[in-house]
Amino acid sequence: MPLHARDAGLSTGVAPARVAADRRGPSALVRVCLRLLALVLLGGASAAHAQEYPERVVRIVTGYAPGGPSDIVARTVARKLSELWGRQVVVENRPGGSGLVASDMVRGSPPDGYTLQIGTTTTHVINPITLPNATFDPVRDFTPIAPIAVAPYLLVVHPSLKVKTTAELIALAKAQPGKLNYGSSGTSIYLGMELFKALAGIDMMHVPYKGGGPALAALLANEVQVEFDPLPSAALSHVKQGALVLLASSGAKRPRVVPDVPTVAEAGFPGFDVSSWYGVFAPAGTPGPIAERIAAGIARVTALPDVQMTFADLGAEAFSLTPAAFAQLIRRDRDMWLKLIKERNIKVDY
Repeated sequence: MPLHARDAGLSTGVAPARVAADRRGPSALVRVCLRLLALVLLGGASAAHAQEYPERVVRIVTGYAPGGPSDIVARTVARKLSELWGRQVVVENRPGGSGLVASDMVRGSPPDGYTLQIGTTTTHVINPITLPNATFDPVRDFTPIAPIAVAPYLLVVHPSLKVKTTAELIALAKAQPGKLNYGSSGTSIYLGMELFKALAGIDMMHVPYKGGGPALAALLANEVQVEFDPLPSAALSHVKQGALVLLASSGAKRPRVVPDVPTVAEAGFPGFDVSSWYGVFAPAGTPGPIAERIAAGIARVTALPDVQMTFADLGAEAFSLTPAAFAQLIRRDRDMWLKLIKERNIKVDY
């Protein structure tokens, strides 16, 4: 609160009534000074506490079962943070509700930096805008700390289509509107393909599957002809054998596992960037100095060569952003999907 000249206007010519009022309680100037002092002391205490953080065990919660990509990312980060901080960092699996169980648990925890979540595009972007029982906002109700890694999808097709490029696939789909089927194994992949369809001006029928295995099996059997396959991709071995054809990747840049394959953006759709990212979240209200200390630790961990190798085995690549930039990325993705859902009247029912 700015101090004006009248707030400091103390003189010996004060009226008796004003003097009596001042004796009953602190003046406006005193109240302002007390508030400023409290803020300074609170900020100093938070900064001092952040320097000592962590003083006890830190929990990293993941909304998926052990053994999956989210769990591997969580355990890799937890192990390295334990070494960096000299304090135990443990992983707790809370599967259920497509990650909602873990998200609800973390957002209801004390905002002290000792309960964190490995969030994903699904848990902190897709769920809040598609699931009716997801009542949280990923930025308002959480403190976005830092991204960890990002993994694009691979655009693969059945060889019976006899196409070798994204442009050829689009030409075929336009020549046979509604005749091609595409499979999906999750809402984010479904939305990614719907965005591709919208930008390309093509029509393909959607066939949902409960898992990547069934979706890939359907593609190999020619029940569907097109898919976005998530990394790590079981489809790559079939591509090498000629059973599938790889056309493009969906991210902002080419993944290391297929450096010679163009991105969808390079194939004629500049700005196309649909990927699955992993990041760390804390409950809303986590003090800034503590959030910054965690973010700094994560940046150091994800820069380690052995960590990057672990991520590469998942088809993912480490990347870093400040907490503010990470929050901006989340808003960008949310706005993109909300716009697509509204414009194409998309109904998500699985």
